[in-house]
Amino acid sequence: MTSLKQFIKRNLPGVASVWTDLHSSRYFERRYGAMNRDVRQTLYGNAPVVVLSGPFKGMRYTAEIGWGSMTPKWIGCYEDELSDVMKKVIQRAPSLIVDLGAAEGYFAVGLARALPGTVVHAFDGSRRARRGQRALSRLNGCANVRIHGLCSHRDLDTLLAGQATPFVLCDIEGAEMQLLDPAEAGHLARADVLVECHRSGDFSPFQNADQVTRRFEQTHLVEQIVSRDRDPVAVASLHPSLSGRGSAWLRAAADEGRGEPQCWLWMRSRAAAA
Repeated sequence: MTSLKQFIKRNLPGVASVWTDLHSSRYFERRYGAMNRDVRQTLYGNAPVVVLSGPFKGMRYTAEIGWGSMTPKWIGCYEDELSDVMKKVIQRAPSLIVDLGAAEGYFAVGLARALPGTVVHAFDGSRRARRGQRALSRLNGCANVRIHGLCSHRDLDTLLAGQATPFVLCDIEGAEMQLLDPAEAGHLARADVLVECHRSGDFSPFQNADQVTRRFEQTHLVEQIVSRDRDPVAVASLHPSLSGRGSAWLRAAADEGRGEPQCWLWMRSRAAAA
């Protein structure tokens, strides 16, 4: 028997999207709201929120609850494991950037701000996320961000066609196992790809990473990056306003809410590197 929730999701996708956005907003407010307000007051007082460190240092940012905690993004330690990759992407200046699962736009707008000559296509199925992307783009004066809903194989392949050095960033909560398929989107062969691998069904993030690696190992050089715990001493060193805070506070401020070790694949196109 089909539940009401399943019926709405299948037959009324617009209503389902609004419900999901409302539910996630309430959940993240309950989980992170108090810490967000504390960290904001500590770091900024009444001043505008600005990313304090990392590859997107200086980017203006929203003070509202987004997708998860905002505080690691304000500090600049959000997914710090990827900082070196982001620096390499910015240095290389790809011909096009596609951000799949862009949430409120941390990476999409951060890259657009660093590379004003590169068009960034940000995809997310959430209307709330897309509103956040528009707001963050305006806040940083980034006219080079193009905002879309869900991405199909055809959408992805069309964008990548004819691009010399495209970059694809993917964080879509397990759907990467369907979307990142070179058999369905052949132009992925020329794209550098950074994908966060998630748990799906009975498969761990690392098992899914192995499957994605097998798909791309003939066309890409594949490096696995594994998440690590945040060192409060290292977090305190990122900005003077963080010094003097206790270890527990710093850990909470840097917490991304990951329930298990996570991994990413940094896949560099052999064709583009040739």
